[in-house]
Amino acid sequence: MITYDEHGGFYDHVPPPPAEDDAPNIRKHGPRDPALLVSPWVSQRQVSKTVYDHTTIIKTILARFCRKPDGSVPDMGARTRAAEHLGGVLGESTPRPATPRSDYQQLIDQTRAWGERLATQPILPTAEGILAAPMHLTDFQEEFLEARHGILAARASSKRP
Repeated sequence: MITYDEHGGFYDHVPPPPAEDDAPNIRKHGPRDPALLVSPWVSQRQVSKTVYDHTTIIKTILARFCRKPDGSVPDMGARTRAAEHLGGVLGESTPRPATPRSDYQQLIDQTRAWGERLATQPILPTAEGILAAPMHLTDFQEEFLEARHGILAARASSKRP
């Protein structure tokens, strides 16, 4: 399962639906996160319209590996109890055959070359001592930092006696 949970700054046109939770103040889902389920047990080009959440992963693990003899799973709270597991998406009765490596060898070669080019990039220590690749800021980022420094300088000078 591949998820992308970094919604900061992304607009979602669909309001978050309500969610079960043991904590009354967080009984709703947050912004939607894209996810891909890659498996030979998933039908080709399948799209699920089921609402899943972060606890879907937990629920799937519990359903697959932690079933008790009576068929129940360990209780991990209201949100996990209410979550859908991914068993319904794994609908193939037999796994699809693997794609021949020759069909994607070019991608492997391109990825390897990209990694080798990346490895030659200089890594420099920042003022904080963190190793990082040299940054190239956009015009907006440079202007934002310039404005920030100006505000901080004005604030510092106004606090001086």
